[in-house]
Order: sequence, then structure tokens, then C-alpha cells
Amino acid sequence: MKESPAHTVRRLAYGGAPALLRDDEIFIKTHFGRIEAQSRHSTLPRRLRAMLMVIDGRRPVGLFRQALDRFRNLDETFDMLEKMGYVERLPQRWDL
Repeated sequence: MKESPAHTVRRLAYGGAPALLRDDEIFIKTHFGRIEAQSRHSTLPRRLRAMLMVIDGRRPVGLFRQALDRFRNLDETFDMLEKMGYVERLPQRWDL
């Protein structure tokens, strides 16, 4: 039996402590995330879908914190989208 989207979100939300994100981390949409963002019939809750739509692979988490200062639980939202497979972190560049 397939679980409902609300149940999936609830299970992922309570599946461990969310990661604390550094301000310089950048997230990109996965292939699955791009499909979901373009879909007219998304199964994501509105809050998660809104965040998925603004993730562009250019802006670091710190800029999202400044621009969306009234957005509650920003770290948890990124963490949930990552656990669901919609976004992933860009690998850190090491300039030597």
C-alpha cells in the first residue's frame, strides 16, 4: 500500500534531528526535484513546494536566511527536501 504524501512528510520530518546548515552551503535540485517543480499536480505540501521552486543552485543558505527571515524552520525544510530526494548539496570547492 502506497503511503500518502502527508504521511511521507511526517515520517521524514520526525526521522531524526535535522542537519544544521552552514551559511555557505548551496543546494541544487535533483532530476526528481526538477520534475516535481515543473509538475502541475505536485504531491508536496505548499510550504515545501514553495521552497523547492526558489532553490536555484546559485544562492547559499545564508542568503535564503536573510531574504526569508520570516520563514520558520528553514534548516528543517532544506533537510526534509534533501531526505525526500528533491535537492542535494553542491560539493564544497577546495581552493588550494
